[in-house]
Amino acid sequence: MKFAVDIGHNAPSKDTGAVGVNQVREDDLTREVGERLIELLEAADHQVIRTAPKSSTNVTQSLRHRCNVANQAHADIFVSIHFNAFNSRAYGTEVFATSRIGRGIANEILQEICELGFYNRGFKTANFYVLQNTTMPAVLVECCFCDSKKDMDLYDPNLMAQAIASGLIGDLPPMDNDLRTLRVTDNTWLKATTEQSEKLPPSQKVWMKVGKYQVLAALPEEEGHHFIRLQNGTEGFIFAGHCEVS
Repeated sequence: MKFAVDIGHNAPSKDTGAVGVNQVREDDLTREVGERLIELLEAADHQVIRTAPKSSTNVTQSLRHRCNVANQAHADIFVSIHFNAFNSRAYGTEVFATSRIGRGIANEILQEICELGFYNRGFKTANFYVLQNTTMPAVLVECCFCDSKKDMDLYDPNLMAQAIASGLIGDLPPMDNDLRTLRVTDNTWLKATTEQSEKLPPSQKVWMKVGKYQVLAALPEEEGHHFIRLQNGTEGFIFAGHCEVS
């Protein structure tokens, strides 16, 4: 899998984050979790794309850069790391997504982080720029509240990164356990993303001829595609108009 890891903020001098307990900076927290997450994903033989710009003139430019890098790299999953801040009394973890597959990934991450002892504030949706302008399933993780002493006493960057990694690659995306039948009605591609096949390099697509295949099927549709896993472990998106899953 190819992951776009967006270490939130960290784009001097116009895109900086919150300030929390004992003047801890969100920039520092997202960087220490993000770098550890990257190490864990790469150690598990996944490819990682870094999206944070080295500098920005405004927040919109910073966000646009992050999305463009992920989109141009044809990442499979986009994950943005952040820390919340509100009134020093709010606490807990929440994960945002807008797509159906994104929601499944978000819930996996949320469960893993909350097993560390953080309060579960739930899965949420929002029109965050990076969720609306990436072409792959995307999640934004608010690890915890950096202005909450309760959360900061629980926080450990290694455990937080491990929890996010487990949510991403432990069972990604959530799959049914029963074999299904995929009937391909028109020759088509099994693709790494939902992008048009002509935009993807050969390494990111597998030719699927008309016929029947035994598969494990994930969520029924995402942007007009099924996500499937073949019995040999190959997985990806297939255009719903060219197949049926039963």
